[in-house]
Amino acid sequence: MQQHAAQKNGQSRHPFPPEKRPPSVLDRTLPHPRFFLRENGHPRLRVAGAAAASQAVKAVERIESWRRIPVPLGWMARARHRNEGLDSIWPLLAELAWLAAPRLDQTARALADPLLTRLLLRFDEQFDPGDGGSIDPLAWFPAWLLIEQPALLQRLRGAHTGQYNEPERGFGLVAELLGLERQGRHHALIEGRKRLRELQPALYAAYMKTR
Repeated sequence: MQQHAAQKNGQSRHPFPPEKRPPSVLDRTLPHPRFFLRENGHPRLRVAGAAAASQAVKAVERIESWRRIPVPLGWMARARHRNEGLDSIWPLLAELAWLAAPRLDQTARALADPLLTRLLLRFDEQFDPGDGGSIDPLAWFPAWLLIEQPALLQRLRGAHTGQYNEPERGFGLVAELLGLERQGRHHALIEGRKRLRELQPALYAAYMKTR
């Protein structure tokens, strides 16, 4: 009778409070997040099916600060690319470039996306950042990409920043310049271009080549 009354009043019949409930059937079928802290990930993701990719997304989302860890960030990009396509993962690829550029290279090879492959080849052919010390040249790819594909600005704005390195700052400057151009703020545009030239002459040259 009490159970029937609880149902009638819209109360849950579950015998455990939320924080003490055993894993649901769905939770038990998900790959454990620890698999996506490994280089080789989880066998289900390598199947590349839509269901496996969706499970991988849910598993990676359970990793605390996964967007600050190169390996799960790369796996998330691969899983979302499988179900949503390249357009959905531009912010993740930008974050990989700033956080761990070699991981971006590995992820791009695994994705084998024709458009991404063409853009990376063009970047390698056209952009020489010079002596950048410890900075991987591929870290400049997001800023160069904005110059080549300004229509991606709104999509790339979704990238989480916070590395505070020169390539990330270069991306921010290019994004700022694109905004100033649309607004017609010529004085601010001149100042912004000066800052870009001082930060990365090769990036400035690539930008001015399209102007």
